Amino acid sequence: MSRMENKSISVAPKYEQETIEIHNRFGWLLVSTQVIYNQDSHIERRGDSLYNVTETENYVKLMFTRDKDMPNYNEIVSVEQKYYSLLNQKPYEDTASETAKKLCIIVSIISVLFAVLVLSHSDIVTGLFFIAIAALFIFLTVVAAKKTAKKHSDYQDELNKWDKKCDSVLASAENYV
Repeated sequence: MSRMENKSISVAPKYEQETIEIHNRFGWLLVSTQVIYNQDSHIERRGDSLYNVTETENYVKLMFTRDKDMPNYNEIVSVEQKYYSLLNQKPYEDTASETAKKLCIIVSIISVLFAVLVLSHSDIVTGLFFIAIAALFIFLTVVAAKKTAKKHSDYQDELNKWDKKCDSVLASAENYV
């Protein structure tokens, strides 16, 4: 008699097919699927008004089974664990430079507006001060834009390396199933 293991997971409907295909690569067989519709209605107060708010969350529950006595079971489990470990190591894109760039643009615009306003009232020294501040922040915006482009490029390189590692691990599972 074979020993079976079962697994149940819930995924968003858009990831259903991809999840099934990945699990098949590790010897899992789809036993059943169940679409779950979860709807929540409640009353919310916004100012002086009451609103009936309905939130819907749909997901798919997938049931898999796998034979523990299948050939190469231990190797398959090892590759599967390696794959899921890699998924947790997905590169993170730092967006702080993008935020700094946007802030510099805003401060530059405000400084130019103040400079125009002050110069229109014949205060040349204060106007030049705001122009200098605007120039500084325009310079900082250019620097931030270059850093953002470099960081994004580095992130894309890391993401591509990570994708290739994941694909490689998935491909190695085919040697055992």
